[in-house]
Amino acid sequence: MPGFNVTQALFPSSDGTLIYAEAIGNKNLPAIVFIHGLTLTALVWAHILHDARLLEYFYLVAYDMRGHGRSGKPLTMEGHSSKLYADDFAAVSKGFGLKSPLYNGWYVIRACTVAADITTYLGPKAISGIIWTAPMPTTCHWYDTCHMPKLGLHVDHH
Repeated sequence: MPGFNVTQALFPSSDGTLIYAEAIGNKNLPAIVFIHGLTLTALVWAHILHDARLLEYFYLVAYDMRGHGRSGKPLTMEGHSSKLYADDFAAVSKGFGLKSPLYNGWYVIRACTVAADITTYLGPKAISGIIWTAPMPTTCHWYDTCHMPKLGLHVDHH
């Protein structure tokens, strides 16, 4: 994306595990933090993080969850507790100076449980909203019309 460089960082979580994160865009805009699904990494969001339409309105952040990609890989079950997943989010948020960002999770179970971890351990004000991203098309009738004018999106299958 012309004008924006990706900032890459490793932030220590509460147990010392290093969490790899990257951010792009204008820090003064509202932030969206992208959380990948099980067995994936932040690379799954690479195309979205460079979307000019999103960068016009949001500061975009993604990170590799503990045990994945470029983040630390705890070897014990205790290293994968709900509180630590919340602490990882807090470390990334603090590291990039985020205040109550939007949470965008890969729609499968992992992202759902991490959202619950965050609001349970950090409180409901840790995030300003939740977005579930479906990684595959759906054939559900309720999805036939989708309208999001602020992002310039409109899909009508009729």
